[in-house]
Amino acid sequence: MSRRDLFRAFNAMRGMARQGYFEAGRLNRALGVAQRKENRPYHTTVEDCDCMDKECRRFMPVTCKHQLAEMLKEMATSQVNKGE
Repeated sequence: MSRRDLFRAFNAMRGMARQGYFEAGRLNRALGVAQRKENRPYHTTVEDCDCMDKECRRFMPVTCKHQLAEMLKEMATSQVNKGE
């Protein structure tokens, strides 16, 4: 996954944020999380995260920046696999 692919995924998800699927500010923070090299102390998947933010908002679908970062990485990786 290159930086270019990550930003392409970020731009695609910005459109989703404008449509109200999640908060734009949280997506911006997720981009920072996705760019980090070190491991996070939380176990995160697209569906769930064990951070405190997710625990406080557990009834909302995608809420924490860690989940959004995972979505960004998956979208960027799928773009690479498609050959785009």
